[in-house]
Amino acid sequence: MLVRAEEARMKWCPFARSAWQEGNAVTTVNRDTMGSFHAKCHCLASNCMAWRWSDKDREKGYCGLAEPPK
Repeated sequence: MLVRAEEARMKWCPFARSAWQEGNAVTTVNRDTMGSFHAKCHCLASNCMAWRWSDKDREKGYCGLAEPPK
């Protein structure tokens, strides 16, 4: 799916992690305790090394971890 970087930053990313503290333990998560997507784990879009631009004008792109859109 080709999207603008601003749109991609609103999508959840399975590789994004957020620090979570429970008592004295700190861990990283990408979902909350109920299994819902964690609010701080969105796509980094053009700030991610996997982001690929689909055109020279850099208007739209896609996640390079998936195959290129057709």
